[in-house]
Amino acid sequence: MQERILEELLDEVSQIRKLLTIVFTDRISEALTSKLSTKGRKDIWRLLDGKRSTSDIAEQSGTSLRTVQAVVKELRDEGLVSDGPRGNPKRVIDVHP
Repeated sequence: MQERILEELLDEVSQIRKLLTIVFTDRISEALTSKLSTKGRKDIWRLLDGKRSTSDIAEQSGTSLRTVQAVVKELRDEGLVSDGPRGNPKRVIDVHP
């Protein structure tokens, strides 16, 4: 019974998240546009899938590790990036301005 309640709660939270994403997508895109002002920053954002380390992202985006770390910190401070399952940086929302 408790498991069923938890599954229903998770489903409800997932639905709320989807609705909030729809409602705030424009605002999030605007905020991202100001943060992702260069091609390198946009490439970093695109690669923040939780599967890649910051070193992998630096290599694949053609930017320095230091730059990737700084961008990730900035986006994390804004609440736009969290840690994925393995501690790798991950976008909290899949919006690409």
